[in-house]
Parts: sequence; structure tokens; C-alpha cells
Amino acid sequence: MKDRFNRTIIVALLLFYGFAGFGYSSDLSAGWRNDATGRFPQADIPTTWSEQDNIVWKTKMPGYSNSSPIIVDGKLFVCAEPSTLICLNPGDGEILWQKTNHYFDTLTEDEAAKSRKILEQSNALEKELEDAEQQLKDLKKELAAAPNNPEISSKIESLDSKVDNLEAEIEKLSAYKLPDSHEVNNYSTPTPTTDGNYIYVLFGNGVASCYDLAGNRKWTKFVEEPKDKHGWGHSSSPLLVGDKLMIHITDLWALDTSTGKDSWKVETSARWGTPIKAAIDSEDVVITAGGLVVKASDGHVLADEISSLEYASPIISGSNLYFIESESVAFQLPSEISGDVKFKEIWKTEIHEDRYYASSVLHENLIYAVTLENILSVVDASNGTLIYEKELELGRGTVYPSIVLAGDKLLISSDNGTTIVLKHGREYEELAKNSIEGFRSCPLVVDNKMYIRSFDHLYCIGEK
Repeated sequence: MKDRFNRTIIVALLLFYGFAGFGYSSDLSAGWRNDATGRFPQADIPTTWSEQDNIVWKTKMPGYSNSSPIIVDGKLFVCAEPSTLICLNPGDGEILWQKTNHYFDTLTEDEAAKSRKILEQSNALEKELEDAEQQLKDLKKELAAAPNNPEISSKIESLDSKVDNLEAEIEKLSAYKLPDSHEVNNYSTPTPTTDGNYIYVLFGNGVASCYDLAGNRKWTKFVEEPKDKHGWGHSSSPLLVGDKLMIHITDLWALDTSTGKDSWKVETSARWGTPIKAAIDSEDVVITAGGLVVKASDGHVLADEISSLEYASPIISGSNLYFIESESVAFQLPSEISGDVKFKEIWKTEIHEDRYYASSVLHENLIYAVTLENILSVVDASNGTLIYEKELELGRGTVYPSIVLAGDKLLISSDNGTTIVLKHGREYEELAKNSIEGFRSCPLVVDNKMYIRSFDHLYCIGEK
């Protein structure tokens, strides 16, 4: 409880075409999984790497994170716990600047000072509560040994009342504490995104911010407290759609990219997966992992719960939309937005039953999906036919990183740092197995370099 930071006031694991229209250079990385597809078909990276081989540079990070890196205009951006945005030189890994995004950063100096005092008061009460609960535990043991001792019973009654009062006081101050999370996820899992001129970030404390590439903050604001995910924290990354920044914490929010002010909000349920962007009838739409479809311009709901993914994000290719997990389903996007908008189901299929933390990747009509326990399924995207399933030898660990396509190679990683490199195709062909420090982030590939944010470092991998 002591390490949590700010709750009500402060209160890990996709598509679109729009960023291609911005006309940026090839080193642009728009956001999570680059353009949210996880595909880098023009890439040419080494097939093998290790701590000794093909490491161009390796930079110590100021804190743990599952955030994936992005690159824009010759700068690399990534996050660290609990709410730090870091800018590095992608050429040599030098840290150029870093900025915090605490809830206190959204307040005036006077407001922040008052909030810190309340936080200190809350921390002191939590310590008092911890001591009282321990005393109560000890007294109950004594009472068990001497059940008819009225003095012990009286002390227990008094301490019970004290604990109740302390809990009530702490609850009043809970607005100043970080929301519940877990060490697997924590608060910096969301990946930054960019429009080429500004960097937009979101953290699990509910704070979103905008910076220029030099590190000057344009705006910062508290959006809402993450909840309804049973204490495992928040992982959904921000998504840019035109002049709006889409934030899916509990509800789905659209923020004005210039000011950070709310444009609209749609009530929905929290999801781990990042929303994706698509186009219907020349209108940009946002699709959440929970199957909510809304117009980006005004938040008008077109459909809800057309399908649902618990952990991963949907993917899109052309006019088709895919929700891939144990029960996978494909839809055709409607041709227009009018009347009763329908998403036509193309196929539904069963693949290996398990959790799919990693988001899948689609390339040349093949969908690759992997479970948390290393079972790879390859599905024909046209009809849902299961082409093959294979248990991968990734060792002990969990497959959190989403699948990446680099050139004609698939990269499938475990959080133990092991990555299997496969050749794209309808038959299983393993090219290599590589190992570095553990990570849960998605690798970023830019031309002939790959960037991986491990728990403790940022790696640049390429031919030496």
C-alpha cells in the first residue's frame, strides 16, 4: 500500500492505414506495434543475436517497463516506471531527456503542495493501520490460547474499532493513491504514439500528456482512474486518429490533440488490448478489443460487442476485421454508415484453448497467433482453416510480447527473453532461437535495426 501513489485524483497485450498518409520518412514509428499491425515487411534484420552478438548498443533504463519503443524524426521514445517518458538517440542509445507524468504534474504548485500533504497523512495512517492489524493478529492468537480472558477480549474489541476507523479515514484519502496494479504490468505499459511533431503518452495512473520532440510539455491531464481489471493494472496504449487522441482506460475517451480537452466519451468496459483504427464509408472509426465501434469524429456508437478479446487487440486487413483467440472470428466491415450498421461474419473457428496475451499478426493471408504457454496456431485468413499448430520451445516463461513480422520472418518471444525466428509460410520452419534479458514489450523494427525494451535496458540489435 505504501508504494501506491495517487488514486481518484490520479486515479500486457492495431491496425490502421491513416498514418501512412502523413508523408513521414521511413524512420517514423506511429505507435504501438508501429502502425498497430506488428508488420515490418521491408525490414532486413539479423536472424541471430545474443548478449555477445549483433548488439549495436544497450542502454540502462531508469526503471522497469513493458512499454514498446517508437522512433520519429531521429529520436527514440520509450517509458519507465512509474510515469516517465524517455527520449534517446537511436544511433548510440544516449538518453537525451526524460520527463515525469505524475498526477501532481497536472496541478498548480499550491494544489500539488496540498495534495502531497494529504498523501503524507494517508501514508502515516496506513502505517498506523499496519501496526494495529499486527497487534490484532497477535491478540487473537493469545485469545485462542486463553479463550476466557476478558482483558484480551476487551483489547481486541478496542483494536477492531480502531482498525475500522483507520480504514474509513484512509478511504477518504484514497483519491491520492495510485490505482491497484501488479508487478507484471505496473503503470508504464502503454506505448507512446506520435503525429510526427508531438509525442503523446498515457500511464496507468490515468495521466495523459503531450510533448514536442525537444521535451517541452504542451499539455498534461488526468483522464480517469483505471478500474474493473481486478488489480492487474492498465495496458491499452493511446491511439491517434486525425486530431483526436483515443484513450481507452475504463471508458473510451477522445482528447483534442492540441489542448488535451475532452472531445467526447463513450461508456464501455476496460480492456487490456489497444483500440484500432479503420475506415467505413470514408469515415474513421475506432474499434476496441471489446467489440465497440464508434465514429472517431463524434463518438457515435455504430455497434457494440460484435466480438470480444480479453487480452489482445483485434487486427484488420483491407475490409476484414479479425478477433483472434481460442474462439476466433472474422467480419467484413460494412460498406457504409447509415441505418442499422451490420458486421457480416465471414468465418468462426476454434484454435488452441488458452489465454492469448500476445496480439496476432496477419501477413499474405496467414494469421499467426500464440498462447501464453507457447502454442502457435496458423490460420488461413480467407476461410478460418487451421493450417497447423505447433508447441514452441521457448523455455519457462510467458508469451506476453505480441508477434512481429520482420521481412519474411516471424519473431515470437517469451518474457524470459527468448525469441524464436520463423520463416513466414504454410509450413513450420524455424530459423533461429535467440536470447537476451527478459522483456514483455513488442520489438520495434526500423530498416535494418531492431529495438527491444527489456526489463532493465533498451537494446539496439543489428549487424555489427
